[in-house]
Amino acid sequence: KLKYYFISSFVMIALSSSALLKPSDVIQVAPSETRIMLEEILDFKIDNQLDEYLEAIAKKESTNRPYIVNQLGYIGKYQFHNLALIDAGVVKTKDEAKKFRKKFINSSEEDRIKMWSEADQDQAMINLMKKNKQYLKNYSDYIGKTINGIEITWSGLLAAAHLGGQKHVKEFLESDGKKDFADANGVKISVYLKEFSGYKLIGI
Repeated sequence: KLKYYFISSFVMIALSSSALLKPSDVIQVAPSETRIMLEEILDFKIDNQLDEYLEAIAKKESTNRPYIVNQLGYIGKYQFHNLALIDAGVVKTKDEAKKFRKKFINSSEEDRIKMWSEADQDQAMINLMKKNKQYLKNYSDYIGKTINGIEITWSGLLAAAHLGGQKHVKEFLESDGKKDFADANGVKISVYLKEFSGYKLIGI
């Protein structure tokens, strides 16, 4: 309640400071951790592209098929493997991740969706993105810079981290793009950095 009181006060002060200030302006200048609560207080919807972003990644990873398994044993809409399942909070250990994947792989397509629904897969991807952002928090100074002609953005970094892991993203940044990791299909981190660079993500 105290937090909401503080935020409400912040909103009222901001709104009263200028007759031309819109609710969206207030939200944009607020600290990132308070934006969601501000949105609820003002009953105002930010132009958040998270849903479009998730759909675009899912299309790239699995052509939006939540029941799919690829030839390397990556599963679901976003093609998760062991470490991603752990970081997303789906399981806690590597052994649990292996068991989860094995059960998924050995189930029918219908049972796979019952076991791990599309909504749960979406939430797992959001959790993974938040985890990767934590891993990359010390690299925020790169946001807005250009490497190999690619503008570095959070949406691009998080997509690249999903493709090749946060360690390889760090290597790309630290090497000024010279170390451009490619996954088993030959897709480079730079491809995801560029393709997914233009999304506004709120709440991640």
